[in-house]
Amino acid sequence: MIDRLRQLACIVCLALLAAAAMAPRGALASDLTILAERMGDTVVELPLRATSRMRTADEQDQTGVWIYFGGSTSGRITQVNDYFIESEPNDDGTVNVIVRTTLTSVDSNFAYWTTTKTIYCDGEEVAYIGPDYEQAGPGESIFQEARFSVSGGGVHHITSIEEKFREGTETSAGWDFEVNVPFVITATAATGGSIKPDGPSLAYEGTSKLYRIEADAGYRISNVIVDDLSVGARPDYRFTSIDSNHTIEARFVKTWRVTVVDGINGSIIDRQTVDDGDDAEVPSIPKHEGYRFDRWSSNFDDIDADTTITARYIRVHDVVFYNRDGRELSRQSVDHGSAATDPGIPPLDGYTASGWDTSFISVTKDLSIHPVYEPIISVRVPTLVACTIMPDGSVVEPTGYRIENRSVVPVMASDMATEYLADDVSVEIADDSGCIYRTGKMVGRLDIAEGSSQCFTWHIGDLDPRENADLIGRAVKEPTTVCRVTFTFEEAS
Repeated sequence: MIDRLRQLACIVCLALLAAAAMAPRGALASDLTILAERMGDTVVELPLRATSRMRTADEQDQTGVWIYFGGSTSGRITQVNDYFIESEPNDDGTVNVIVRTTLTSVDSNFAYWTTTKTIYCDGEEVAYIGPDYEQAGPGESIFQEARFSVSGGGVHHITSIEEKFREGTETSAGWDFEVNVPFVITATAATGGSIKPDGPSLAYEGTSKLYRIEADAGYRISNVIVDDLSVGARPDYRFTSIDSNHTIEARFVKTWRVTVVDGINGSIIDRQTVDDGDDAEVPSIPKHEGYRFDRWSSNFDDIDADTTITARYIRVHDVVFYNRDGRELSRQSVDHGSAATDPGIPPLDGYTASGWDTSFISVTKDLSIHPVYEPIISVRVPTLVACTIMPDGSVVEPTGYRIENRSVVPVMASDMATEYLADDVSVEIADDSGCIYRTGKMVGRLDIAEGSSQCFTWHIGDLDPRENADLIGRAVKEPTTVCRVTFTFEEAS
C-alpha cells in the first residue's frame, strides 16, 4: 500500500511538472498572497520604483557577511532568503551583491522549486532567478543565487517579486534591503605636482574627504578645479556632505627662481619666484656712496630659467670747479676714467685765463679744480726819449722820465737791452735807490707797484766828436736815434 502511495505521489508530481510547463511565467500577486496567508509564508511585493531610505549605521556595517532576511516554512519545506554585500566596492565604485534562496526538505518528502524571483534595484530589474527543476531529498537542501552590481553613489533599494512557475507552491519569500554605494571622486594632477589620494576614490554618502595638493620642486599650484569650477590655488580641498560623484584636478605652473644681487657688496637685493614666461619685478636700486647705478646684468622680462640678475655700478668722483675767489662754479659726478665738462673760466679784469690747475680729462679721484690766471702785464714806457747832443759830443739827458705800471700786479723788469749804440756811447738808468742798468747788463732791480709809476733818470756818456761827427751832424739837422733800450717786464715775485 505504501509503495502504491509513493507511485501515486510520483504521478502527481509529474502531472504538476506538466502543468507548470504549460503555465505562463507570471503568477498573479493575489494568488501568491493567498498562498502565503494559507501557508504562513512571507511574500515581498513592492512597486518597481521603490523609495530609497537612509540606512542606519548598523545596516551600513553589515557587509562582507551573509545577512538573513527572511523565509517561510510549510511544515515539510523551509525556504530561507539571505543576501551578501561585498565589503569592498569595485574600483569603479560599484558594489557587488549576491542574493540567495535556500530550500530545505524537513521530512521524508522531496523539496523542489515552485517560483521564480525577479530582483530590482530602485525599481529597475537587475537579476533574475529562473525556473529550476532541481530537488532536495529528505533532509537535504538546494539553493539558487543571483549576482549583480549596484552602481551610482548613495543608498539603493533592493526588492524582489516572486512568480509561480508551477502549481503547488508551499513557501514564498523575497528580499527588501538597502545597499549603500559609495560615490566616486576622481582626482587628477597635471604635470608639476601631485594630489593625494589620486585617481578614483570612493566616499559614502554624507561623509567628507580631504585632498592634499603639493607642487613639485620648481612648480607652484596654479589652480584647483572641482567639478569644472575653479576653487583657486590652494594646498588642500575637502568635500563635505558628499551626495554625488565629483572630480578634482590640480594644476601647476613651472616657476623659476630670480635672484637679484648687489654688484658692489654681493648682498641679495631680492628673491622672487616667477611663473614660466612671466616678467619679474624690478626692485628698488640700492644707493652707494661714490657709485652710480649703470644697468642690470640682464633683463627682467620673459623669465624662462633660474636667473641671477646683478646690479651693475660705475665708480664716480665728485669734481668741483671754483672761481678765483673760491666760489663754486660747477659740481659734477664723473664716471671713473671719464672726463669732466669744462664749465669755462670766468673772465677776470687784468688777467688772462691760462687754464685750470688740475687736469680733468681722465678723472680717477675726487677733484677740486681752480682756474689759473696770468696777469696781463701792461707797462707804459715812453717810446722816445729826447736828448740833445752838443757839438762837443756831450749829451743833455732828459728829466722826468716815467715808467707807468698799468698792470693789476707789481711788475719787475726781468730784462733790459740796448740796440744801435754808437761805438762809444754808454747808458745808465737809475732810480732813487741807485743804478739799475748800465750799458750791456742790469745791475739792479727795477720794480713798480701795481697801478703806479716810477721816475727814472738817464745818464748818457759823452760822444767822441771825431768818431761820431756824422751822428752829431745828423742830430743837429733832425732827430736821430742814438740808442734804443727795450724792457721786458713780468709779474714781480
